[in-house]
Amino acid sequence: NNNNNNSYGGGDDDDDDVEEVTLQRGERGFGFGLIGANGGRSGGVYVNSLEPMAGAAGLQHGVKILAIKPHNGNSTWTDVSTASQSDTVHAIRGAGPAMDLRFRADPAGFQRATDEMQRELARSRSPDEADGGGGRRKKNTTSFVGRLFSSKKRL
Repeated sequence: NNNNNNSYGGGDDDDDDVEEVTLQRGERGFGFGLIGANGGRSGGVYVNSLEPMAGAAGLQHGVKILAIKPHNGNSTWTDVSTASQSDTVHAIRGAGPAMDLRFRADPAGFQRATDEMQRELARSRSPDEADGGGGRRKKNTTSFVGRLFSSKKRL
C-alpha cells in the first residue's frame, strides 16, 4: 500500500512491509490507544489497544505508527516515526473526520515500550528508600500516575 519512497525510522530502506489504512473518527475517536517509546519522549508510538472499528479497518495491535495524513484539507503525510507521543497525539487529534495511517510491525520495539512502561510502574510502587523500606509510597507516586496515564493515550 505504500506509494511513497520514504524510509521511516531506524534507517531501514525497505518499506515493502509498510501498511496503510484509512480510519474514520467515531464518537470516541479513531478507536485505538497508544504507548510511546522511551516513556513517550521520543522514538515513535505503538498501537497498544484497539476497538473493533479500527481493527476492522486493518489497524493491528503492537504496530509502530510511521506517518499520518489527515483528512482536514491537508493532504500531506507527516512522519511521526521518531516523534514524541504528545506530538503524535496532537497530529492525530487535529486530523479531522478521518485520516490515513502508515504503520509497520515492530514486535521488538513494541516490547521495549511495554517493558519501559512496566519498569516505570514498578519504580513508582517501590518503597521509599528513605523510610527504611517500611512500605510507604514515594511522594512522587501521584505525579507518576499522571505521567503513566498520559503515556497511554486513547485516540
